[in-house]
Amino acid sequence: LLSISSRLLLWSDNVVVGLVLGPVAVTYYAIGGNLVDCMRSVLSSITCVFVPIASSYDAKKDMEGLRRLFIRGSRLTLLFLLPGICGLFTIGKPFIGLWMGERYIPYAFPVLVLLTVPLLVAPLQVTCNQILYGMNRHQTYAFLAISEAVLNLGISIYLAHKIGLFGVARDQRAPCHE
Repeated sequence: LLSISSRLLLWSDNVVVGLVLGPVAVTYYAIGGNLVDCMRSVLSSITCVFVPIASSYDAKKDMEGLRRLFIRGSRLTLLFLLPGICGLFTIGKPFIGLWMGERYIPYAFPVLVLLTVPLLVAPLQVTCNQILYGMNRHQTYAFLAISEAVLNLGISIYLAHKIGLFGVARDQRAPCHE
């Protein structure tokens, strides 16, 4: 369920944009989305080490170790991600201009910003997800995640009709353990 919810959250918006707004809008959405996906991949790579550590602490019933892992892991993950996030905010616009052309900036850059903002809290969430997975206590979270994914799909469809491209980009969650 966690894998399904991750994929639904991360890829359904591209489908919604294409179906509701047309294939040209997918290009603008994908430019910003692909840059943010690079940051999500970094986040996923960093936090995958938390699963075996959490399993070890849980096996020893070391709740203090789990607490430290959560706090330190969240902080360190944010520390590693922050330069990339700042880079997307500061040089995202000129990068899109050089990469794709100036005409893509008015739509692709706001999408990039809207998709980047949730990455500021993603280390906290993803670290927690990985620790829960390592402790084998992720079942309830899995059902909540799939519910969130379905709700996100519905909201994306609604906002695509009402606001357009920026309505779909308003909320993207970081990937959880797959």
